[in-house]
Amino acid sequence: MYLQTFPNPFETALAIADLIISRIIAFSPTQQRKFVLGLVADNAAIPLYEELARRCEAQEVSFEHVIAIVLDEYVGLGPEDLQSHHYFMEEHFFSKVDIPPSQTHVPYTLSNSLLTTCASYESLITSFGGIHLILLGLGGLGQIGSNGPGSGGKTRCRIVQLDEGIKENVAESFLTLADVPTHALTLGIGTILDSAEIILLATGRNKSSALTTALEGGICHLCPASMLQLHEDVRVFADEEAVSELQPSTIRHLSAQAPSTKPEFESEPKSEDEPEDEPDQLNLSDPSSINDIDLPYPIFPLSQNTPSIEREIVAQMQMADTNGVFESVCGGGAQGITFKSGLIVWYDDVKANEQSGGASLIA
Repeated sequence: MYLQTFPNPFETALAIADLIISRIIAFSPTQQRKFVLGLVADNAAIPLYEELARRCEAQEVSFEHVIAIVLDEYVGLGPEDLQSHHYFMEEHFFSKVDIPPSQTHVPYTLSNSLLTTCASYESLITSFGGIHLILLGLGGLGQIGSNGPGSGGKTRCRIVQLDEGIKENVAESFLTLADVPTHALTLGIGTILDSAEIILLATGRNKSSALTTALEGGICHLCPASMLQLHEDVRVFADEEAVSELQPSTIRHLSAQAPSTKPEFESEPKSEDEPEDEPDQLNLSDPSSINDIDLPYPIFPLSQNTPSIEREIVAQMQMADTNGVFESVCGGGAQGITFKSGLIVWYDDVKANEQSGGASLIA
């Protein structure tokens, strides 16, 4: 992890712009081999997007062969909603550079099946060969994307419920706190950590506590940004206010950790024919088989009155070892979702059977 400190947000933005542009130029993207750039819809990133747009207009960089992957989106907001991340990115960046609209990707959260949307977004990234460089903003609670406190390090693209602290942080973009959406679709921390290179942007005194916890504390699920310590190539760009609570020794140590070389990007997307390791699959067509399985986590209850969005939240609980949905099954009179970790959720709105250990099963 490498820390660079600047006097103010503007100079921080200039430095990040220099890095992003240098990575794109070094990659030499083409129509057949595009550069995949992860982006955050964060007010703190506006000076950066303005600088990138200026440099693009000056023909110092082109985004013609760049694919943009936006981190997250509020559930229930469409591209035309002023508070949506889609609108934000279009307003502040996409419309100001030469990136083709077909190469800009923001999670679509008006879908009837958000689980399918999550799986599709994850698959989209995989089809591009992964993210070469991802820009993250730091939330006041240490969140990255919409991954708030309690998020697991292996989580994939998923639906999360926004806690009150996160909602308060973004309330200024809405008329009232009550207008802030309750859920978001976000790249999981596992997806983020799969990126070849990561930039963490932190500016302002209101980020100083979270940045201190992320850099000086141990890896903790209560501070999702701390899990970036697990990645071998993270660059933290911060202004003087954001680092004001860091120990001088921390600043000195992390400022000396500059990677010696740029990351080796994967030159070609993974082949669709390339076999992938699959986890052991459980028999979801027979609900009774659940009794013979030693599960690491409980089965969460769902009822016929559970709204569809709550079903998805329950199915994607922020478990520390959850590694994302890999299969949805309908058959044998039951519907189920299983995770790579072994977590299973069954439902079909018929009846509830109490299982041992206080867990509930609907089948």
